[in-house]
Amino acid sequence: MPGFNKLINEGEKGIYIQETFTKDGVQMDLSSFTVLFKIFDTFGNTILSSPATTTSSGVGIVSYTLDSSVFSDRGRYLYTFDIEGSTEKYLEPIYATLYYKKGIYYTSPDLIAAELNSTTHFTDNTIPDLVTVYNWIDEAMAEIDILSAMTYGSTVESSVYVDYDGSGMLRLPDAPILNLALRYNQNQQSEAASWVDLEEGYGKNYIFYPKEGEIEFINGNLATNLVVPIKGRKKFCITYTHGYQKIPLEIQRLCTLMIAKRSITSLVNYQANSEGGTIQVGTIMISDPTNYSVNYVRDMNTQITDLTDKIGLGFTVFRYTRDYSY
Repeated sequence: MPGFNKLINEGEKGIYIQETFTKDGVQMDLSSFTVLFKIFDTFGNTILSSPATTTSSGVGIVSYTLDSSVFSDRGRYLYTFDIEGSTEKYLEPIYATLYYKKGIYYTSPDLIAAELNSTTHFTDNTIPDLVTVYNWIDEAMAEIDILSAMTYGSTVESSVYVDYDGSGMLRLPDAPILNLALRYNQNQQSEAASWVDLEEGYGKNYIFYPKEGEIEFINGNLATNLVVPIKGRKKFCITYTHGYQKIPLEIQRLCTLMIAKRSITSLVNYQANSEGGTIQVGTIMISDPTNYSVNYVRDMNTQITDLTDKIGLGFTVFRYTRDYSY
């Protein structure tokens, strides 16, 4: 029955999952049951319920071939093989974890393993295992985003409508901006919208300051028509990507330290009865865990505090002044 974690990459196909059901050490005959493969999100919502393949139902072997297209957001999911109509306890759903790996991460399991002085990598058999590490990375990223009021990955915002106050400047809801497409409604509020695409550049329609997320309108030309935006509601429709193409090194270091600290706590708690010696779980090894957990974690806390202060966390947000370096 489900008993392992699995990492799924974006775009991955043909992910084969197989389980064997037994009772009292004997493989079970499932030929009279319907077996469903189910996946649930973190809120318990069912995102997939599909008949499993009865690879060898007479001896309790069932399987399912999964594609990553079933997932929308990255993160942790639960799966189970559910035996429909069964009243036996041993056939009740037992859940295991999937992690869908998608998009940009502030750190990596390899960087965390290096911080722990491990000579090998996190796997399904280590404590913490690879899926758990990615789940912790998600949580650390969310904490950093909340504290800094910024997102250091990149996100596409499509067809965002914004009002315009006629000041000649338009500030986007997010910054910095990686790319931008801007459309302007040239009709009055009471008229049907008439959208035109505006061009960026001197002698055109606007100047764009990507680090600040600001647009300055100029008296440029669109074809033969002079475009001077007038104030009004929903005057602009914007599609843009905001965030970072590359994670700032300070953020990467902070996230790495946060997960390394949590990993040490997990390892020490796992072998709470150890007195000195070596912790080795799977392929992750830490020498002299008692000294490591006290001295190293203290130094780690200091580094985390210093990085937090230096990058302006603690609910303090710094905006760039005008920057022409791009």
